[in-house]
Amino acid sequence: MPADSGEPRSGRPESWAILKGLVKFGNRHAGAAKRAEAISRLARLLEARGLKTERIPFEAQDPRTGRVWPMTNLVGRFRPQSPCRFLLGSHFDARHEAEMDPDPAKKAKPIEGANDSGSGVAVLLALASRFAETVPAGVGVDVVLFDGEEMGYQDVGGYCMGSRHYAAMLSAAGLTTPARPPMTANALPYGRQDGVASAPPRFAVVLDMVASPKTVFKIESYSYEAHPRLVEALWEIGSRRAPKAFSRERWGWIRDDHVPLSEAGVPSVLVIGYDDPRWHTSGDVLAGLSPERLALAEGMLEELMKERLSSFLGGCP
Repeated sequence: MPADSGEPRSGRPESWAILKGLVKFGNRHAGAAKRAEAISRLARLLEARGLKTERIPFEAQDPRTGRVWPMTNLVGRFRPQSPCRFLLGSHFDARHEAEMDPDPAKKAKPIEGANDSGSGVAVLLALASRFAETVPAGVGVDVVLFDGEEMGYQDVGGYCMGSRHYAAMLSAAGLTTPARPPMTANALPYGRQDGVASAPPRFAVVLDMVASPKTVFKIESYSYEAHPRLVEALWEIGSRRAPKAFSRERWGWIRDDHVPLSEAGVPSVLVIGYDDPRWHTSGDVLAGLSPERLALAEGMLEELMKERLSSFLGGCP
């Protein structure tokens, strides 16, 4: 796509329709009344796209209260038998409190999480419906919807429980060689289950908060450290599609779901709109988001898969 005036092309992408449906599921935080139903619906959405889908249960402890919550990572695999794979991930759980809300009366209430959890999931589900047309023959994709990303607190940590668990499973099965000592997580046996491929992903891209209308995507530092070539490719695509929405500035070190994967030996890149003023507030609702920004994330990853993928797969297939 040629460069334009600086903003992404208008239009309501498939991911926008999916996001509207996700919001209707209701709150997805730990302890939410309809959380189990929401997880089942997400699993069905993966299955409806032809992905071999499994639920990976685990437990996570709230680092502040000590309460242990049941959690579920969802994994949908396209071409599960292919040894040449990559991973697309996003967390689906929403924040259980709006601690950044300017209204003290709302700080203890859970948020809708339309942007912070919903937007990334919507993009991945939209992309998954077109894998057969966009992913080269012989290449497989692991779509991982992480639970428990929002379990932590800025003062005590505890974030990214689902990706920590998933990364530990990869390491415990000997599928990856850790790049550094990983964050602790309960490790369960991981490997070929019900015909699902046990080959590790060659790299990962994680999405988080990609639909805020004025967000500018900057290069997160852990990502650049883990896979600079992939970062450069993504930002080249994004900058060409919407110059004002992407900055080559490197900033910050964000411990999002990409970090446990990189630590486990899967070089991972985070695409995040961290400048959303509605982050962890009651204002994180669908009405405040942009279909155009969502379309930008969707189109950027689709172009990567269709035109750039082979250079990041280590000589396979």
